[in-house]
Amino acid sequence: MIRVLLADDHRLIRSALMGLINSFEGIQVVAEAGSGSEAIAAARSNRTDIALVDSALLPMDSGNLIAQLQSVDPAVNILVVSTYISDSYIRRLIASGARGFIHKDATVDELETAIREAAAGRQPICPGREPIGPCTTERETDQAPARHASLTRRQREVLRLLAHGYRSRAIAEELNLSVKTVETHRTQIMRRLGRQNMAGLVHDAIRLGLLPVPR
Repeated sequence: MIRVLLADDHRLIRSALMGLINSFEGIQVVAEAGSGSEAIAAARSNRTDIALVDSALLPMDSGNLIAQLQSVDPAVNILVVSTYISDSYIRRLIASGARGFIHKDATVDELETAIREAAAGRQPICPGREPIGPCTTERETDQAPARHASLTRRQREVLRLLAHGYRSRAIAEELNLSVKTVETHRTQIMRRLGRQNMAGLVHDAIRLGLLPVPR
């Protein structure tokens, strides 16, 4: 059984999500919360595998809710649900310790998949519609180590800066390269790693240790 903590500040949305999640085979909502402090209290009182958290609850007077939940239960996998959809926002969430991201425009199937993938230790990114693309997970990178080995030292440096949100011009200045050379490296990196968007590159950067994820 995958045990879920559901945190959203709208009671009606919590109720709807609870009924939906409880309809998934082998998944059950064991606690709910309407605020960050309630989420922390629920995490202390219940053993959970997944914390499904609305992004509106993340900022807290005592610090970011992701860090607070992980301090209570380091093993919990946090999935952030949000209307925001940008590579930089998703990168910040992953870097702050979130296991994955679900856009509110994602499908029911993607929600179920994200919960199962996160519980299995993978990092689902389900951004809904454009501009980033369909739901992806680390499962797509199971064969990635061989491709990682094909990256040159310079390409790893470029990948690290890309994953940290640097644009091509900033990377060029940092590495003393031309913008055209940086763009060439970026194209080669994406081709060698089999990626088509930044969300996938962030996964690879984490796997390579270029973008550490705080625990």
